[in-house]
Amino acid sequence: MAIFHCNISVASRADGASAVAGAAYISRSAIEFEREGTMFDFTKAHRHERLVADLGIALPDNAPKRFGERGALWNEVERVEKKADAQLCRRIEWALPDELPDDEKIRLARKHVAQRAAAGHVVDACIHCNVDGTNWHVHELEPLRPVGENGFLAKSENVYVCRKLGEKDDRKASAKEFAFLKAEGWEKVYRYRISGETRWLTPTEAAARVRGKLGQSADPEDVSELTRKSRQGRNPKQETRYLTDWNEPTKAEEWRSEIAALINDALEENGFDGRVDHRSYERQGVERVPQVHEGSRVRAMENRAKAEAEAAGVEYEPVTLRGAQNAERRMANAEMAEASRELDMWCRPTVMDALLRNLRGLCLYALDAAKGFRDFRERLKGWGAATAWKGRDFWVYDEDEPRAASLMADLDPKLGEYLSDNSAEVESERISCMRDAYIADVKRREKEYRGGVSAESRGGGYMLADMPKLKLPRPTPEIADDADVKQAILSAWQRCDAWRLSHAKDAPKPKPRPGGGSASQQQTQRRKEQPSHERNPNIGQGR
Repeated sequence: MAIFHCNISVASRADGASAVAGAAYISRSAIEFEREGTMFDFTKAHRHERLVADLGIALPDNAPKRFGERGALWNEVERVEKKADAQLCRRIEWALPDELPDDEKIRLARKHVAQRAAAGHVVDACIHCNVDGTNWHVHELEPLRPVGENGFLAKSENVYVCRKLGEKDDRKASAKEFAFLKAEGWEKVYRYRISGETRWLTPTEAAARVRGKLGQSADPEDVSELTRKSRQGRNPKQETRYLTDWNEPTKAEEWRSEIAALINDALEENGFDGRVDHRSYERQGVERVPQVHEGSRVRAMENRAKAEAEAAGVEYEPVTLRGAQNAERRMANAEMAEASRELDMWCRPTVMDALLRNLRGLCLYALDAAKGFRDFRERLKGWGAATAWKGRDFWVYDEDEPRAASLMADLDPKLGEYLSDNSAEVESERISCMRDAYIADVKRREKEYRGGVSAESRGGGYMLADMPKLKLPRPTPEIADDADVKQAILSAWQRCDAWRLSHAKDAPKPKPRPGGGSASQQQTQRRKEQPSHERNPNIGQGR
């Protein structure tokens, strides 16, 4: 199965990367790093990956021929990129489909390299694979600068923000472009601080503000002097303009799409049905968990552990974190695929039709034996066929497979006639079910409310005003006037209010009875205070 993999990154000097070292690594060669006087030798770097094919360097039509030599090209890149944190080159790594023959894989890689060179990129490309011959993939290195006849061109240029009175929008112009705009009345924008406010203004705008501050009759020399002093710094407002769109955020998506299209064309030409997609599973709408990229080193460790487990006759277990993560994700994907197959099976017309035929037979049999509509529903429930109302429609469904459901009237004309002839009894049963369901919902909400109050009190208590009262849904008009419904609502409110008061920290305490204690305690105390002959008149009398 073809799997799409494409990783695009930028090698930066700030991260310790070197363009010369990268080129030596992908080509498994030795290249001298002229800037530092060192040699990068990767001729023996075959522990995890080996070189399959060196595709060489592809140049645009206007590139110097000397860039066709690997050492000259990448040492020139290191020379023109002078900053300590300069970005040196772009790295593109993408996987070749395993289904294709080896010569077709190489042809596909060359086709993409030629496509990149035609777009103006200098491309240094090689094909690698694992030491066991699997996992063919392409490494491409590309300088970030466009190329001309004499060498590399600038990646970007500074442009000035220019403004003209009467124009709505600012313009951005290089030094050469500004020379023409200046004659048309455009000015550069500088930072000024006038009257405690800092703004980007042209000299003309700043002078107008200073004149407004000093008064229209102010001396022009004073205005000019104050305007000069109000400017913060000598440099005008500048921005960076890239001379190519290669660093645009949308370009990576575009390049990945091009690689996916080339792979799919190659699969189709060679008679394979599989296709790849550069988008994520989420964007494709596929319910699968993506796996993490392992890399050649992790894959080699896992293969070694698997071989050792087979030799020892024990069950293989992943030995790396990424291997364990992918094992879990493969298991999850297998479970989701099995659930999807089961869903497809149940949704097949033949299976669903059989379940609906079974429901029809149960309904007809229960109809002949039932003594009323309630007895009819109870018989169906005992046989594994549940019933429910959706609005005013009466539905029957299989308890073990709820997707097998139908309106009872649609199962058989006889069932539809029964519902019509006994509409009063059916409506009464519907309202009764609605009443029972509403009362059960009230009890459930009351239980949850009291549980929440108890949890708050165990957590340190709460103030009475902070605990809301029990809220219940409004009953439907059919059951709003039912006495049982009203009693259920009233009882739930009363019990929850009492529960709420009993658990609040600031709830008012009941007033103590005179003498203290409860009524029974006070009665016991009074009996103790009575003389013995009053408590028991028989004391002191003979038999």
